[in-house]
Amino acid sequence: PAAVVVKGDLSQDGQPDEWAAFEACYRPAFGDRLHVVRGNHDAYHGQTAYAGDQRIELPGVVVALLDTVIPERTTGTVTAAQLDWLDDLAATADRPVLVMGHHQQWLPGTANDHRSADYFGLHPDASDALAGVIARRTRIVAYTAGHTHRHRVRHMAGGVPSIEIGCVKDFPGTWAEYRVHEGGIMQVVHRVSSPAALAWSERCRHLYRDFGVDYETYALGGLEDRCCNIRLR
Repeated sequence: PAAVVVKGDLSQDGQPDEWAAFEACYRPAFGDRLHVVRGNHDAYHGQTAYAGDQRIELPGVVVALLDTVIPERTTGTVTAAQLDWLDDLAATADRPVLVMGHHQQWLPGTANDHRSADYFGLHPDASDALAGVIARRTRIVAYTAGHTHRHRVRHMAGGVPSIEIGCVKDFPGTWAEYRVHEGGIMQVVHRVSSPAALAWSERCRHLYRDFGVDYETYALGGLEDRCCNIRLR
């Protein structure tokens, strides 16, 4: 791959030994191609490791990696300064821009996603502001996030996709590949393939069953949520 992007929650509690284990696993394999931003689990005690936004220049695409963390909180946001940074990046980009961050957007009209200050993902006001930048800058082709441990594709006004990708650590144990072509970007979700990883994933297939949650359906989503084409604008 040209780049490997980790969108946060590389640890359980942001402890040095957890980060060291992550680096020992991934850094030797990918080196400078590995790009990491923190998630809420990495900053529950106010830690700043892996903080900050990143511009990643790749053949055919620019990845704008946003730090959406509010230290010591589960929920996320993007600040006015971050939105200005993204706006400038998209205004000057000479190729499509794929925006990534840890927290998923709040979008109007989504079932069970009620507008509230404690929304589990990006604060609704920040989500609206992000959608505003994306509507204005047609170089931006999608926003893709983690955090929810599920696969889901929704759309902002104008049809730009807002995508959630499942996690590697529990069922179904997945990661997303992005193949960049002249006419668009293809998202292909892969399942982990080693026997040990699959065995662990299967143990997590029925998480929250005692609470009446069908985690398998929640996490998998539909095929169209996992594998899709992202059109250029």
